[in-house]
Amino acid sequence: MICPVCGGTEIIYDAEHGNYVCARDGTVIEEKVADPGPEWREFDAGDRNKKRRGRSWDHR
Repeated sequence: MICPVCGGTEIIYDAEHGNYVCARDGTVIEEKVADPGPEWREFDAGDRNKKRRGRSWDHR
């Protein structure tokens, strides 16, 4: 991605606002970009176990 104003190539993603911004001059390159990250996050191992699906198998 290149800044159309200054030609800078250091573009920063502002996750709070969903914008790509030129680090050199502050030009907003793209606005309201969808966050490609996961829709949920885990805080600890207990949360991970709550999200598991299916049944555990007992191989005896």
